[in-house]
Amino acid sequence: MADRLRRLAANRLARPLLAGLVSLVTLALALRGVDLGEAAQTLAQIDWPLLALAVGFEFLAWWVTAIRWRRIFAPRPTPEVSRFFWALTVTQLANTILPGKVGILARILLIGESMGQTASLCSVVLEKALEALTLLVAFLLVVPFLGATEWLWPEVLTSAVLFAASLAVIALVVGQRQTILRWGQRWRWSRALVGPLVAALDTLEVTRRPLALAELGAWSALIWVLTVLQNHALLLAMDITVPFVGVWMLTVALQVGVRVPALPASIGVFHYAAVLVLTLFGVSESAALSYAVVLHGLIFLLPSLLAVGYLWRIGYDWRSWRWVNGADGLTDEGG
Repeated sequence: MADRLRRLAANRLARPLLAGLVSLVTLALALRGVDLGEAAQTLAQIDWPLLALAVGFEFLAWWVTAIRWRRIFAPRPTPEVSRFFWALTVTQLANTILPGKVGILARILLIGESMGQTASLCSVVLEKALEALTLLVAFLLVVPFLGATEWLWPEVLTSAVLFAASLAVIALVVGQRQTILRWGQRWRWSRALVGPLVAALDTLEVTRRPLALAELGAWSALIWVLTVLQNHALLLAMDITVPFVGVWMLTVALQVGVRVPALPASIGVFHYAAVLVLTLFGVSESAALSYAVVLHGLIFLLPSLLAVGYLWRIGYDWRSWRWVNGADGLTDEGG
């Protein structure tokens, strides 16, 4: 027993140590060859109207993400889009200040107040699958511009098969709804699972509706385009010239980078991913790092500040992770 506890403690300690090491190494790589004077000059020459345009694209992408998240629950009653939007900003706040990328837990808890925790969890899982599928498609579109990439195709094809198989399995399970519910009601010990099962099946029902899936896919594509436009607008604001394929590649790299275990706010990994891609297109290390710093602030710091202001305004109870005004009477945990 003592050995098991020691191993568990060692594992819990190893993860943050690994994340810290990844961040420190990538941050050192990002800073390598940087001229701080040139970096400061790049920052001083920012075109403010174009910077405002980049911010506009960012918040439009957040709002569209909130719409997509809400549409997963359709046609059931849901809170306003604004509730989902603010939940997303609080998620970013959690990812910015807390280790372990726990923002996903904040999303489940916040919307779970209104829709039920099981339904909220299923919606987030489905949304993450959509994001991963969109990232895969975006990567496939940029592959022809990467040169010799034969070594990547086995991994890409494996990922595509896994995503397709996952959606097929979910749709198959949802199609057996009545059988699953009868099984859940058969034994006394399993009857407590019926409520969460109903909530989960209701949420995942969208996978059996082609038009609804197509709509979610369209929202996902729009989010991606808005993110690319945000990155492009910021490059223009900082007078950094990169071909459009470079902007697309940059977006792919940053999306992959924020999923790598690292310190809160993906410090280091985010910056190195941006520097690595931009220098491939002739941008100096100093200008690339300046760009990474500004974009990092827009993506992590700005939404976090908005979330802090919002939570302060509504008097959010941090100890219980609950909205102060309750859940608007919208719950589906019990079916």
